[in-house]
Amino acid sequence: MEVDFSQAAIAKFKILSNAIAQAIQQGEFNMGEPLPSINVLSAEYSISRETVFKAFSDLKKRGIVDSAPTKGYFVAGEVNTVLLLLDTYSLFKELLFNTFVETLGKEYKVELLFHHYNQSLFDTILQDARGRYSYYIIMNVDDEKMSASIESLDPNKVLLLDMGDYVKKNLSYICQDFGHSFRDSLEEGLDLFAKYKKLVLCLRNDSPHPRICVPFFKGFCKAHHIPCQVRTQAMKLNDVEENVAYISPVTSEVVELVKFCRKRGLELGKDVGLVAYNDMPVYEVIDKGITSISVDFALMGEMAARHILDKEKNFKTLPARLIRRESL
Repeated sequence: MEVDFSQAAIAKFKILSNAIAQAIQQGEFNMGEPLPSINVLSAEYSISRETVFKAFSDLKKRGIVDSAPTKGYFVAGEVNTVLLLLDTYSLFKELLFNTFVETLGKEYKVELLFHHYNQSLFDTILQDARGRYSYYIIMNVDDEKMSASIESLDPNKVLLLDMGDYVKKNLSYICQDFGHSFRDSLEEGLDLFAKYKKLVLCLRNDSPHPRICVPFFKGFCKAHHIPCQVRTQAMKLNDVEENVAYISPVTSEVVELVKFCRKRGLELGKDVGLVAYNDMPVYEVIDKGITSISVDFALMGEMAARHILDKEKNFKTLPARLIRRESL
C-alpha cells in the first residue's frame, strides 16, 4: 500500500485514511480481512500511533472498517461510499437527497456536503475527497466552466448534476436545461403571462442562477410582444408594480414578494403575477399557491442513484416544466 505524505495541505491521518480506503477499493484487502495493526503501520510509515488511530477512527466513521477486541481493525464490508457535493441547502435539494439515498439502498453510505459556491471550499473538499469514495456526485461551482479540481478525480466515478452549460468532456452528467426548456415553460403559460403589461426576470447580480436563461426570456417576450425587464438588484417594497408578473429563482425573494404584495394590498394572480424557479412543497401552501418553473428533482435524485447502480455512462439533460398555481 503506497502512502504519499508529501501532501502538506492535508493532515497525515487523512492521507493514511484515504490510502487505506483506496487500497480496500482496489482489492488489496477483502471483506472481513484484518488490516495491519496500529503498531505495524506506525513503524512502517514512521508516523505516530495517534496518527494511525485517528486514521482508523475516520475509516470507522465512514463505515469502511470495523474493530473487535480479538480481531483488531478489519474491512467492514463491501465499500460503497458516495460523496454527494451540492451547492446549497434547500427543500428541493433535500427531496433530491432523500430520493437518491432511498434508491441506492442501505448498501451505500452517502456523505452529503455543501460548497456554497465558494471555489476555495469546493477545491478543498475535492482535494480531501480524492481516493476516499467509490463515486462522486457533484454540483459544480460555476455554470460556465468546469472546475479544474473535478478533472483530478477518476472520470469513471464522477457524475455532474444540475448546472452544466460548459464542456464536460467525457464526464457523465444529469443536468437541467436552463435555456430552451425555460422558454418552453414560458410558452406553456402564455395565456397567463399575456394578461400582464410587463414581465420581469429577477436575476440579481449575486445569484448563481445560470445567465443562459436571459436570452431565452427576452426571446419569448419579443416573440409575443410583451414588454420585459431583467432586474439585477434586490426587490424592495415600492419596486412592486401592479399588473406586472415577476419570475424569481431565489426562494427568499419569492417570499419577500409575497410579503410586499400583502403590504401593498395587491392580490397575487390578479394584480401581480409571481413565478418561482425550482419547485418545493412549501410553494403549494404559500398564499394560494405559487406557480413555478422546475425540473423534477426527485427524478434527478433517482437517476443519479441509478447511474451508480447500473454502472453506465449518462449524458442527460432534464427539461423544466411549468407548474400552474394561483399566483399567476
